Amino acid sequence: MNGLDTLADSRLLTKFALTLICTAIVLGCSSNEPVVKKTETSPSIPVRTVAVATSQVQRATTQPASVHAYIQADIRSLATGYVSEVKVDIGDVVEAGAILAVIDVPELKQQ
Repeated sequence: MNGLDTLADSRLLTKFALTLICTAIVLGCSSNEPVVKKTETSPSIPVRTVAVATSQVQRATTQPASVHAYIQADIRSLATGYVSEVKVDIGDVVEAGAILAVIDVPELKQQ
C-alpha cells in the first residue's frame, strides 16, 4: 500500500459518512406524524383542596425514653455502718466533697 491508496480510502469513507448523515437528517425531519402519539385520556379524579393558612407549629415533643449516665462512679464509705440520713436525691447536682449520706456506726459510739 502506498500513500495514495490510504488517502483515497479516507476520502471514500468521508463521502460515505456524509451521505449517511444527510440521509438520516432528511428522513428524520420529513415526517408529518407527531413524535408522541396521543393515547386515550383517563377519566379525571376528583380531589379535595385546602386553603393555605399560617399557624403556630409546636417545636417540642414529649417522647418516652430513659436516660443513662455517660460516666458512672461507685460511692464507698470510709466506715461500715447503717445509713441514718440521705442528704441528696437521684438526679441532684452535687459538688466534689459534698455530704451525700450520714452513716451511723454503733461500734464507734460505744468507744
